[in-house]
Amino acid sequence: MSWLKQYLCLANNNTNKSDSIYFMKNFSPNKITAKSKFWSVLKKTQKLKKKNGSIIIAQKIYEKKNNFVKTYGIWSKVKIKNGYVNLFKEYRDFMMTGAVEQFYIELGGRFKIKPKDVTILRVERIKEIESSKSNVKQFLGKKINYPITQHFVQKSRFL
Repeated sequence: MSWLKQYLCLANNNTNKSDSIYFMKNFSPNKITAKSKFWSVLKKTQKLKKKNGSIIIAQKIYEKKNNFVKTYGIWSKVKIKNGYVNLFKEYRDFMMTGAVEQFYIELGGRFKIKPKDVTILRVERIKEIESSKSNVKQFLGKKINYPITQHFVQKSRFL
């Protein structure tokens, strides 16, 4: 069970006469943080504040559960000390939310980057042929060999 869920948010501009609708898919732990992320992105990109707009829909997107592993590519923009850095990472998981979870965990563990400093631009399923990262390529193909660890029976201490 993953702690992240994918949400779809739709909003319109109340002050503008044109029927412009803004939408965004984001990954959040709950509906409230999904709406908050949505408004912060709209404020930066479209100069639309929360008081001038209204949310039409904020709903969870459910993904079909499959029994096979897929490769996902994640394009993102990460805030660091000196500015922003564009990143592309590949992960293998059963679901898209699981791959995004791995992404957040890796950034937090390796680079000490908080989830609030990460903007995910795009998440796509990648074909096995298009995979470019070596840590993902080693698990592709039909003939994958895993090492067999030897288990030794320990001598009982109570004899």
